[in-house]
This record gives sequence, structure tokens and C-alpha cells, in this order.
Amino acid sequence: MTKISVALGLLLILAVCLEARSNKWASARERGLRGRVHILVSSCGGMTVSNETKVKYEFARTGELTKMTAPIPLQYDCILTIPTSLKVTQRNARGDVSEVSRSLDGDLIEKERFEYEYDEVGNWIKQTTFLMRTYEMVGGDWKEGEWQAKYLCNRSIEYYP
Repeated sequence: MTKISVALGLLLILAVCLEARSNKWASARERGLRGRVHILVSSCGGMTVSNETKVKYEFARTGELTKMTAPIPLQYDCILTIPTSLKVTQRNARGDVSEVSRSLDGDLIEKERFEYEYDEVGNWIKQTTFLMRTYEMVGGDWKEGEWQAKYLCNRSIEYYP
């Protein structure tokens, strides 16, 4: 029985490795990156709360993702979510998403707008996310239809020579 368990475990590991090698992980080009990106470090967090998430991507000269270092997400016993749908409503001149709408059962509940700063190669290095709600919360200081800056992402990118 132990040999069967070990064999099944090895098969599972092999399947995961093969899946990763079959481009399950998006390459630099598939991630929308321009140029010969070697290392990308992305740091994102809330504008008012210090909940920063830092992820590091390493790419081969071919653009294939070779390593990703990310924090282990916290595991919760119970997570309540509301099933919403997202729709890209606008892209900027560079093709990056600049606005999305979030709906619940077909009714618009909020919009997100993205503003970018770019490096000399054309990759964004700063992304600010603004949120606009179509409702007001009782006792809240956020007016219906008002845009507020909510998230900030900074990326440092190293390129191959």
C-alpha cells in the first residue's frame, strides 16, 4: 500500500511539473510585458491601510517564467463572497485596462478606474486604482458616484542587456 501511495504522489508531482512546463504560468509577453524582462517585483497595497503584497517574477531570456516568489495567503475557515461579474469597459492607448464595471445580478454596483505611469520601454511601473460606488453606506463618508483612490501598485523591472 505504501508503494502505491508513493507512486501516486510521484505521478501527482510529475503532472504538476508538466503542467507548469506546458505554459500554465504566463510568460512575460502573455503578461503584457514589453522588452526583455529579467526580474519584475510588484508591490501592491491599499491607500489607507498598510496591507502590502509583494510578488517577484523571474523570467528566462526567452520570456518564460522560471520562478515566482509570493507570500503564502492566509487560510480562513469561512469566507463569504458575493458573486459579481466584471466587464472591461475601457482600455488606454497602450492597450492596458483603464476601466472596469462590477455588476451584481446585472445591476452596476461599482466601477474601477486605473491610471498608469510607464518606463522608457513601455511597461507600467505605477498603477493607481480608483473606485466609484453606485451606492452610499449608512454612516459612511463615501458619496454615491464619487471616485476615491483605493490601491497603489509599484513595479520595479530589470531588463536583460
